[in-house]
Amino acid sequence: MSFELFMECERLNFTGLDLLNIDIKLRIKNAFKELSEFKTLHEELTKEWEIQQEKKTNPIPPNLRVKIEKQLKGWREDDNNYFVSTKGSKAVFESIKEQPCVAVTGSFGMGKTAIIKNVALLMRSNGYIVVPVTDPLEIKKYKHPIEKNLFVVKNFCGKCDLEEEELEAWNNCGVEFDENCKLLVTCKLQVYRAIRHETLNNITFHECNLISNDICLSLNERQSIARKYDINILDIVDSIEFYNCFPLLCKYFTDSNINDAKTFFKHPFEVFETQFEMLQTLGANGKVCALMALLMFYDHIPKTMITGDTKWNVKYIIANTSKICKLGTEDSCITIHKELENLIDTYVVKKEGVYHALNERIFNLLLDYFGNQMTGPLISYSCTSFIRERFQLSDPIKNKEDYNMFRYVGSDQKGIKVYSSTTWDKVGPNAVILTDVEYRKLYVDRMLKDLSNGYVNDVFQNPNRFHVFFFEYLNHRDGIELLQLLKKTDITDGSTPMIAHCRGTTYVHSSDEKLNDIFLRWLIDNGCPINVGNVQGETAIFHAAVSNNSRMIETLINHKGDTNICTTEGYSPLHVACLYGYSQIANILLISGANCHTITTKGNTPLHAACCNGHTFIVTELLQRGADLSISNNNGHTPLDLARLNEHYDIFQNIMIYSNTK
Repeated sequence: MSFELFMECERLNFTGLDLLNIDIKLRIKNAFKELSEFKTLHEELTKEWEIQQEKKTNPIPPNLRVKIEKQLKGWREDDNNYFVSTKGSKAVFESIKEQPCVAVTGSFGMGKTAIIKNVALLMRSNGYIVVPVTDPLEIKKYKHPIEKNLFVVKNFCGKCDLEEEELEAWNNCGVEFDENCKLLVTCKLQVYRAIRHETLNNITFHECNLISNDICLSLNERQSIARKYDINILDIVDSIEFYNCFPLLCKYFTDSNINDAKTFFKHPFEVFETQFEMLQTLGANGKVCALMALLMFYDHIPKTMITGDTKWNVKYIIANTSKICKLGTEDSCITIHKELENLIDTYVVKKEGVYHALNERIFNLLLDYFGNQMTGPLISYSCTSFIRERFQLSDPIKNKEDYNMFRYVGSDQKGIKVYSSTTWDKVGPNAVILTDVEYRKLYVDRMLKDLSNGYVNDVFQNPNRFHVFFFEYLNHRDGIELLQLLKKTDITDGSTPMIAHCRGTTYVHSSDEKLNDIFLRWLIDNGCPINVGNVQGETAIFHAAVSNNSRMIETLINHKGDTNICTTEGYSPLHVACLYGYSQIANILLISGANCHTITTKGNTPLHAACCNGHTFIVTELLQRGADLSISNNNGHTPLDLARLNEHYDIFQNIMIYSNTK
């Protein structure tokens, strides 16, 4: 036994039990204290070792890690304040958990960026290192060799158009994406569609298209987003489903402190103006040209128009559109077609092979922007229907005197002022108002050019024909030139200016009646033919009857208008009045000598028409004028048969009584 052990045993023999227990407890306590100190030291040394190891293995520099942390903190704050979980965000999260590469696509302002930020934060909670990058080379540089990585990219391969150099950089990045290295990107839909036609090495995206029916924003989700931004749902009920970029509109409305939600959401020009300017600034000439083409062809571009053997006037419009948009005229049709396809669901919709603006409001926003940016080219080169519908020579509210034509139609009317209270009491639906004199001259020149080229309907159904500026131009033509213009017939249906003016003209206020009657008399006084029909044989009186315009019919009859000229199918103006039950028109025509025995190619007389449609008063008047009850149509039916078959028993009884009294 050693001396130390012997001495310890001797000490214990002489130590009391209590003192021994106290000594043992003290020693145990000190041992635990020492153990705790050793444990703390071990943890510190382990942490320091891990830091040193991380410095060796984590390729992201410490200063950049601090920057990323700050960036992710900002994401989290935005996420907490404004983010609304949707079908789209849930689909993206589920996709990135299963797929190495996910592209969140859609048009601008749909919340693509907000979704990938939210999903990135969720993936971070699942153990991924989240690294926002802008350059594909950064992925290879910052990829952690051991930990799981999620690289986040905004506007993959371009903001509004495919950037070929960026696509090439991604092809050369040399990174294999897998379970431990994932890629989550946002990509404008038009860019993504362009990418699909290119080669993308080592990257196969799973697309989450936020416009697709399965994950697009529902009405409830849109309402939830609006509430997040403290927007009253009742103020935007008419606009909440019109725009794909609804999340951006809500953000812009709040950030800009706009007060009138109803007006802003109905026509959010400021937001779209920024997008249109971006297209022009970034040189996306093909897309600008495609959008301009929607205006030039008045929201109607059949695919065959730009891919097939096009007519000269279509080629003329396309060539000039390409020129003003700084797009080469060679193969411009192919470029416009490609860009229209790429812009589907962003600005464009394709229905039955025809391209249109996504909806009427998008078209009006395009008109507001490009109508002011490119007013001259639109006047000079757009189709005639666009010229007719979407320009006003001046504001009728501010310039009512511009619509006073009386000083041009005869000395007996001088000094009288009138303007149309229905056609011109307000600015037309998103019309471009031409306040500049040069644009007015250009516009009137275009109207006269269209008239010379045979677009009679488009000129004489154009509300601007009532404007004094147009009348000044017409009245400055010499008599022969003016007569030649007024004898023009439409290249489509052969209508004369008289027919075009009478077609669809109805009166709501007395000022309408005066204005249209004055114009009609001006046409008559200057030699425009009254009794010339179009290719269907329809005359001005026929169309006045269709419009139920008794004043116009009286004017035409008083100037030797023939009431008995029939269409190629045998319909007279009296047939029209009998079909629609226009009793006043029927009375005027019969008093003026209209033939009640005319027969259509189907064998129907005016009496057949009135009996078939149940117009009792007109039937009585026709019978009093000697209409023949015995005539059978091609189906073998007399007027009495048609009254019975269509259950017009009052007419049936009246005819029976009339027959018995003869």
